[in-house]
Amino acid sequence: MMQSKRASQIFLSDVDEQCFSAALNGSFSKMAFIDGARWATAAPPLCMSINEASSSEVLLWNRELVPTILGIEQSHGDFQGPLSGIVILMQRCRIQDHLLLSGSIGWGTNETAAEAEPMSAFASKVWRILRSISTPAVVCVNPADRTALGDPVSGFLVGNDAVRWCAADSDRRLKYRSTNNYLLPIDLVAK
Repeated sequence: MMQSKRASQIFLSDVDEQCFSAALNGSFSKMAFIDGARWATAAPPLCMSINEASSSEVLLWNRELVPTILGIEQSHGDFQGPLSGIVILMQRCRIQDHLLLSGSIGWGTNETAAEAEPMSAFASKVWRILRSISTPAVVCVNPADRTALGDPVSGFLVGNDAVRWCAADSDRRLKYRSTNNYLLPIDLVAK
């Protein structure tokens, strides 16, 4: 069985989240942002933009493609929302001291699912928008002196404001959340 999927590691500031949200709202007339994947009711809690969410997870929902989403009741009384297929899951970045910890964005579905073709087109446009407000040019660095530890790495997107945030203070770094890998936009690496 074939699957369609997309995934990227991201570094977005609150300003980048605002820009991304505005670009999504401008591109999709029925764009919605769901605040987390666990809900108190069957109806998803919505927020106006990604940066307004209280959860570390935001589901990107195109209501033109999928008009209704209801959570599935769990044994402890809350409701589980979808994590892929009919939504795009975004794990938000967070700042910890002088580090911007990575987040991620991902989507996937079985290609025979009814939503596969329209959601694939939606996901393609979402990634195109994300790439338009970010740079993929990052390199692993020594966290002590910002020197490059090798060639540029792929699979990361760094928001334009996250680049500015790193440039504003020489102690700031990007950190891949699940490892001890530190990164910087390539233009900020010590020569």
